Amino acid sequence: MLLTVLTASGVSFIIAAALLKFGKGSDDSAEVAAAAEASSAAAAAAGPIGDVGAVNGADIRKVVVACDAGMGSSVMVAGQLKKKLAPYGVEVIHTPVDEIPADTTVVLTQEGLANRAAKRVPSSLIVPFKTYMGDPAFDRVETAIREGRELTSTGLGAATAAAAAAPVAVAEAAPVAKKRRPKKRLEAGVLPRENVRLGLHAHTKEDAIRQAGQVLVDSGAAQAGYIEGMLAREGQTTTYLGQGVSIPHGTNEARQFISKAALGFLQFPDGVDWDGEIAHVVIPIASNSDEHVGILSALATTLSDKANSEKLRTATSVDEVLALLTPEDDQED
Repeated sequence: MLLTVLTASGVSFIIAAALLKFGKGSDDSAEVAAAAEASSAAAAAAGPIGDVGAVNGADIRKVVVACDAGMGSSVMVAGQLKKKLAPYGVEVIHTPVDEIPADTTVVLTQEGLANRAAKRVPSSLIVPFKTYMGDPAFDRVETAIREGRELTSTGLGAATAAAAAAPVAVAEAAPVAKKRRPKKRLEAGVLPRENVRLGLHAHTKEDAIRQAGQVLVDSGAAQAGYIEGMLAREGQTTTYLGQGVSIPHGTNEARQFISKAALGFLQFPDGVDWDGEIAHVVIPIASNSDEHVGILSALATTLSDKANSEKLRTATSVDEVLALLTPEDDQED
């Protein structure tokens, strides 16, 4: 019986090989090779990034939001995640992608930086995202931690038996009286009135970035070389956040051209094509230390509100823009 099976297999192999090899011309062979290469690339893109296939949400203790320079977009995302994950005892920080700590459990980073992150911390789970506001990846991480479910680079698994029996505990704080006080405001000089430009027009994304960078240069916050760093950063991954807003900033190497922390605000009523999205508000960022952290945390809260984003797109005065970017909120003392 074994001999019969082996013989039949051999015959089938020979016939199949003959059909595949001789039944196609040279052009067909090229198409087959190209198809195979495309299939391999697609499979690689769909598979897990790095060496870690999955982690259990109950085991996540440190989440890093990484971008190229650790300056703008990562700060905004990290600020929002800190509040969501604090009840579960999860530490959330932001860093440049080349400075991710080795003890990181999960790394959230933009799609274009995922492979760099995997090389930096091969023992961490890399979760890529597309946009900085409202991307499903952020909700998946929170759900995995809250429900003790398996988290992969692109999805969620079912809760383990242990996690189902003992869900992640959330500390219950004693109720305290809330006092209305101003949220973190822009520090004096970070967004001067002259850095707010309304009713502009840009032919291309590059044109908009150059205009935004020039605002920082004109204010004395950066040298001209920083503009090239902004363009280089955009060539790596998009700085489009969502809600019609983009926050262009330079690469980590371009920080050498920064003189002081500063923001700009440029409004393009007709919109600018930003990698298939339409940006109406461009907020350039310059910072070579941590002065911008509080500013961007408040900025993230404002921009994540669709109504506020719409008001920024249609603002007609500098005072209106500054008021929208410095909201007040109820916070616990």
